[in-house]
Order: sequence, then C-alpha cells, then structure tokens
Amino acid sequence: MRKSVRRPGVRDGYDRWAESYDATSNPLVALDRRHTPRLLQPRRGERMLDVACGTGAYLGAMARAGSRPVGLDLSRGMLQVARRKYRDIPVAQADLNQALPVRTAAFDAVVCALVGEHLTNLRLVFGSCAAASCAAGDSSSRSSTRRWPPPASKRTSRRTASSTGSARCDTRSTTT
Repeated sequence: MRKSVRRPGVRDGYDRWAESYDATSNPLVALDRRHTPRLLQPRRGERMLDVACGTGAYLGAMARAGSRPVGLDLSRGMLQVARRKYRDIPVAQADLNQALPVRTAAFDAVVCALVGEHLTNLRLVFGSCAAASCAAGDSSSRSSTRRWPPPASKRTSRRTASSTGSARCDTRSTTT
C-alpha cells in the first residue's frame, strides 16, 4: 500500500515554518548545509537546479561560486524567504510529486535534499530530476547513487564535457 501525503498539509506546515526555518536548531539541517554545497562543487557558469530549495541555502552557495541556480519548492512561504534573501535568483512553486516544470537537459546539475519523507512517487521525482539534467545517462553524473562522490577522473571528464557545451544541453530558457 502506497502511503499518501496530504499535499496541502505539507505545504501549509512549511508555509508556517518559513519565517523561522533558518533560525531553527536542527542537527540534520546543520549537517546537510555544512557538507552538501561542498559535495555539489558548483562551478562558474554552471546551471544548477535546487529541487525543494526551501529558503535557498544552496541557492546562495551556488550563486557565490558563480553558477546560475534556479530553485523550486512546494511552499510559497519558503519561496518568499528565498526571494528576499536572493533577489536575482529565479525560484518557482512546484510539487515534486508531479512532473517538474523545467525543460529537458536544461541544467548541468540537480540537487534534491531533505525532502524524501514527502515524496510519494520516487520514480517520477528521480525521473524528472534526471531529465532536467544535461548529465542524464552520463554515469559520472553527480546524481549517481552508485558511488558518491564519483572518482576524480569521472568528475573531471564530466566537467570538461559540460564546460565545452555538450550537445545534450538545452541552452534556451530553463523553465517550460
């Protein structure tokens, strides 16, 4: 039996939490914020999608590294905080349990963190994330779950491929 998540309840909860979320003491969030940006290794000019971006912690780290981030989140409240913090970074509302509103192969990397308990259709979520990534089908992609992080040789070759403008990447607008 598939567990169903009441979407309005999740959204409303995060809307209420949004203004105090960044100040809330949570060891898991603190650990994630400390290590995930380092593992992402954002690079100048790289297009990065933060799925379930919340208040935008990764968006800021990506932008500081020179990448071009875009954030998606279910909660309007979280997105309002993210917009206030990062006025020049595009964010939009999206439900991860539906197809993502982005173009195929529009991003060099996709991050989706601290949201697993709210996902009801993993195949759809990870399929949408993979489709949004230029690295879809590239075994050295950072979205690979087989080995994390990928060996340095694979990271280098993947970076070289993306920095030269892989033909798989859509250089038009990132959203549909």
